[in-house]
Amino acid sequence: EYWKGPAKLDQIIFRLVEEDATKRLMLERGEAHVVHTLPTDMVEALRENPDIAIAEKPGIETTYWAFNNQVEPFSDPLVRQALSYAVDYDALMANIVKDGGVQMRGPLPQGLPAFDDTVMQYTRDPDKAKALLAEAGHPDGFDTVTHYPVWRDLADIAIVLQANFADVGVNMELEEVPLGTLVELVVTG
Repeated sequence: EYWKGPAKLDQIIFRLVEEDATKRLMLERGEAHVVHTLPTDMVEALRENPDIAIAEKPGIETTYWAFNNQVEPFSDPLVRQALSYAVDYDALMANIVKDGGVQMRGPLPQGLPAFDDTVMQYTRDPDKAKALLAEAGHPDGFDTVTHYPVWRDLADIAIVLQANFADVGVNMELEEVPLGTLVELVVTG
Protein backbone atom coordinates (compact mmCIF):
# COMPACT_ATOMS: atom_id res chain seq x y z
CA GLU A 1 0.00 0.00 0.00
CA TYR A 2 1.60 3.24 -1.20
CA TRP A 3 0.99 6.61 0.37
CA LYS A 4 -1.47 8.53 -1.82
CA GLY A 5 -1.79 5.65 -4.29
CA PRO A 6 0.62 3.54 -6.32
CA ALA A 7 3.97 4.87 -7.47
CA LYS A 8 3.87 6.60 -10.83
CA LEU A 9 7.27 5.23 -11.85
CA ASP A 10 8.32 1.64 -12.46
CA GLN A 11 11.91 2.36 -11.49
CA ILE A 12 14.43 5.09 -10.78
CA ILE A 13 18.03 4.73 -11.93
CA PHE A 14 20.72 6.97 -10.47
CA ARG A 15 23.92 7.39 -12.49
CA LEU A 16 26.99 9.28 -11.39
CA VAL A 17 28.08 11.36 -14.39
CA GLU A 18 30.94 13.73 -13.66
CA GLU A 19 31.28 15.55 -16.98
CA ASP A 20 28.82 18.43 -17.37
CA ALA A 21 28.79 18.16 -21.16
CA THR A 22 27.85 14.47 -20.90
CA LYS A 23 25.03 15.27 -18.47
CA ARG A 24 23.71 17.92 -20.82
CA LEU A 25 23.81 15.58 -23.84
CA MET A 26 22.07 12.81 -21.89
CA LEU A 27 19.30 15.24 -20.98
CA GLU A 28 18.92 16.54 -24.53
CA ARG A 29 18.84 13.01 -25.98
CA GLY A 30 16.30 11.79 -23.43
CA GLU A 31 18.82 9.40 -21.84
CA ALA A 32 18.36 11.22 -18.52
CA HIS A 33 15.24 12.85 -17.14
CA VAL A 34 16.86 14.88 -14.38
CA VAL A 35 20.35 16.33 -14.01
CA HIS A 36 21.80 18.38 -11.19
CA THR A 37 24.24 21.30 -10.98
CA LEU A 38 25.05 22.22 -14.54
CA PRO A 39 27.14 25.35 -15.14
CA THR A 40 25.16 28.53 -15.65
CA ASP A 41 26.02 28.83 -19.36
CA MET A 42 24.64 25.33 -20.02
CA VAL A 43 21.45 26.07 -18.10
CA GLU A 44 20.98 29.23 -20.17
CA ALA A 45 21.41 27.25 -23.40
CA LEU A 46 18.97 24.57 -22.21
CA ARG A 47 16.32 27.23 -21.55
CA GLU A 48 16.06 27.59 -25.35
CA ASN A 49 15.01 23.94 -25.71
CA PRO A 50 11.19 23.68 -25.44
CA ASP A 51 11.46 19.99 -24.51
CA ILE A 52 13.42 20.72 -21.33
CA ALA A 53 12.03 22.28 -18.17
CA ILE A 54 14.43 24.07 -15.83
CA ALA A 55 13.54 23.80 -12.15
CA GLU A 56 15.49 26.13 -9.90
CA LYS A 57 15.34 26.67 -6.19
CA PRO A 58 17.77 28.09 -3.66
CA GLY A 59 20.22 25.59 -2.26
CA ILE A 60 22.96 25.68 0.33
CA GLU A 61 25.89 24.77 -1.91
CA THR A 62 28.70 27.28 -1.52
CA THR A 63 31.73 28.22 -3.55
CA TYR A 64 34.61 29.92 -1.79
CA TRP A 65 38.36 30.36 -2.20
CA ALA A 66 40.36 29.13 0.78
CA PHE A 67 43.89 30.05 1.79
CA ASN A 68 45.93 28.28 4.45
CA ASN A 69 45.80 30.82 7.28
CA GLN A 70 48.44 28.89 9.22
CA VAL A 71 51.22 30.07 6.88
CA GLU A 72 52.55 33.47 5.85
CA PRO A 73 51.31 35.72 4.44
CA PHE A 74 47.77 34.37 4.92
CA SER A 75 48.19 34.03 8.69
CA ASP A 76 47.87 37.83 8.86
CA PRO A 77 44.21 38.93 9.05
CA LEU A 78 45.13 42.16 7.25
CA VAL A 79 46.26 40.17 4.22
CA ARG A 80 43.04 38.16 4.21
CA GLN A 81 41.00 41.35 4.48
CA ALA A 82 43.02 42.93 1.67
CA LEU A 83 42.29 40.00 -0.64
CA SER A 84 38.62 40.20 0.26
CA TYR A 85 38.58 43.86 -0.78
CA ALA A 86 40.48 43.06 -4.00
CA VAL A 87 37.74 40.81 -5.40
CA ASP A 88 35.26 42.22 -7.93
CA TYR A 89 32.21 40.38 -6.56
CA ASP A 90 29.81 42.23 -8.85
CA ALA A 91 31.71 41.05 -11.94
CA LEU A 92 31.89 37.47 -10.65
CA MET A 93 28.17 37.40 -9.96
CA ALA A 94 27.16 39.11 -13.21
CA ASN A 95 29.49 37.28 -15.60
CA ILE A 96 30.12 33.84 -14.12
CA VAL A 97 27.57 32.97 -11.44
CA LYS A 98 24.77 34.95 -13.12
CA ASP A 99 21.39 33.76 -11.84
CA GLY A 100 22.98 30.65 -10.35
CA GLY A 101 23.60 32.11 -6.91
CA VAL A 102 24.03 35.06 -4.57
CA GLN A 103 27.07 36.59 -2.89
CA MET A 104 27.42 35.16 0.59
CA ARG A 105 27.29 37.12 3.81
CA GLY A 106 29.68 35.35 6.13
CA PRO A 107 30.42 31.63 6.23
CA LEU A 108 26.85 30.31 6.13
CA PRO A 109 24.55 30.34 3.10
CA GLN A 110 20.98 31.58 3.14
CA GLY A 111 18.60 28.84 4.20
CA LEU A 112 20.54 27.65 7.24
CA PRO A 113 19.10 28.52 10.65
CA ALA A 114 22.18 30.46 11.81
CA PHE A 115 22.41 32.59 8.63
CA ASP A 116 22.76 36.26 9.55
CA ASP A 117 21.90 38.81 6.87
CA THR A 118 23.47 41.60 8.94
CA VAL A 119 27.03 40.24 8.52
CA MET A 120 29.23 42.70 6.65
CA GLN A 121 29.49 41.92 2.94
CA TYR A 122 32.74 42.79 1.15
CA THR A 123 32.74 44.95 -1.95
CA ARG A 124 35.64 45.69 -4.29
CA ASP A 125 37.91 48.44 -3.03
CA PRO A 126 41.41 48.09 -4.54
CA ASP A 127 42.74 51.17 -2.75
CA LYS A 128 41.72 49.77 0.62
CA ALA A 129 43.21 46.41 -0.36
CA LYS A 130 46.56 48.05 -1.22
CA ALA A 131 46.54 50.03 2.04
CA LEU A 132 45.86 46.86 4.07
CA LEU A 133 48.65 45.00 2.25
CA ALA A 134 51.05 47.87 3.01
CA GLU A 135 49.97 47.87 6.67
CA ALA A 136 50.62 44.11 6.75
CA GLY A 137 54.18 44.68 5.49
CA HIS A 138 53.55 43.87 1.82
CA PRO A 139 53.52 47.31 0.13
CA ASP A 140 54.57 45.73 -3.18
CA GLY A 141 52.29 42.72 -2.81
CA PHE A 142 53.61 39.15 -2.90
CA ASP A 143 53.66 36.01 -5.03
CA THR A 144 51.56 32.94 -4.30
CA VAL A 145 50.24 29.78 -5.89
CA THR A 146 46.66 28.53 -5.69
CA HIS A 147 45.35 25.11 -6.58
CA TYR A 148 41.79 24.45 -7.68
CA PRO A 149 39.98 21.34 -8.90
CA VAL A 150 38.33 20.79 -12.26
CA TRP A 151 34.80 21.64 -11.13
CA ARG A 152 32.03 23.69 -12.67
CA ASP A 153 33.01 27.37 -12.95
CA LEU A 154 36.11 27.30 -10.74
CA ALA A 155 38.57 27.83 -13.61
CA ASP A 156 36.71 30.99 -14.66
CA ILE A 157 36.56 32.19 -11.05
CA ALA A 158 40.29 31.51 -10.63
CA ILE A 159 41.12 33.66 -13.65
CA VAL A 160 39.03 36.56 -12.31
CA LEU A 161 40.64 36.28 -8.86
CA GLN A 162 44.09 36.18 -10.45
CA ALA A 163 43.36 39.44 -12.31
CA ASN A 164 41.76 41.08 -9.25
CA PHE A 165 44.70 40.18 -7.01
CA ALA A 166 47.19 41.39 -9.65
CA ASP A 167 45.44 44.78 -9.53
CA VAL A 168 46.63 45.15 -5.92
CA GLY A 169 50.10 43.64 -6.41
CA VAL A 170 49.43 40.00 -5.54
CA ASN A 171 50.71 37.69 -8.25
CA MET A 172 48.79 34.42 -8.00
CA GLU A 173 49.91 31.47 -10.11
CA LEU A 174 47.05 29.11 -10.96
CA GLU A 175 47.37 25.32 -10.88
CA GLU A 176 44.38 23.20 -11.90
CA VAL A 177 44.57 19.79 -10.21
CA PRO A 178 42.33 16.74 -9.87
CA LEU A 179 40.06 16.85 -6.81
CA GLY A 180 41.97 14.01 -5.12
CA THR A 181 45.21 15.94 -5.48
CA LEU A 182 43.61 19.06 -3.99
CA VAL A 183 42.34 17.08 -1.00
CA GLU A 184 45.86 15.68 -0.48
CA LEU A 185 47.34 19.20 -0.66
CA VAL A 186 44.83 20.45 1.91
CA VAL A 187 45.50 17.54 4.28
CA THR A 188 49.27 17.90 4.06
CA GLY A 189 49.19 21.70 4.38
